Amino acid sequence: MNNPLESMMQTFNVYASKPENMDLIPGKSGITVRDLKFVLEELGEKVTEFELQELFNRMDSKQEGLISFEQFYNVMSSKRQGQELFETVLNGFRYLDKEGKGYIDVNEFRYLMSQFGEKFPLDEIKLMIETGAHPDDPSKILYEKFVNKMFFKDTGEEEEAAKPPAKGAKKK
Repeated sequence: MNNPLESMMQTFNVYASKPENMDLIPGKSGITVRDLKFVLEELGEKVTEFELQELFNRMDSKQEGLISFEQFYNVMSSKRQGQELFETVLNGFRYLDKEGKGYIDVNEFRYLMSQFGEKFPLDEIKLMIETGAHPDDPSKILYEKFVNKMFFKDTGEEEEAAKPPAKGAKKK
């Protein structure tokens, strides 16, 4: 089973074909939020209870308590594309950080944001700098912190993961 779509569909269908799911909504097959957790785990996705409920709510827009494969696939596809973009942006910053210090110089950041790709206005660049600024040295942009906040907003959990290790501590 090399095709990711086939794998996703087969895993989904194992749970969708459970008798209790077949009887929830006549004529509709799908999975419940409880089943979603197992499907995601079998596909290698680890989610918190909060993320699980959030995903299910996005998939079950009609609030039927049952999601179809199409609903599941649409949300998971966009989630994976977002993860790929996140990794691409983070890897771009890592490439610029030749010494692996976890930050880039604020002037280099300002130059990159104003000259390449989508050229951002100065007020937006200033906000980006504030978002990623090192708490002890505003001349440095902690790019993991910046990218996490850019993609995940401000949940706290991601910010904690983006903190550089303490001196002498090994990175996880």
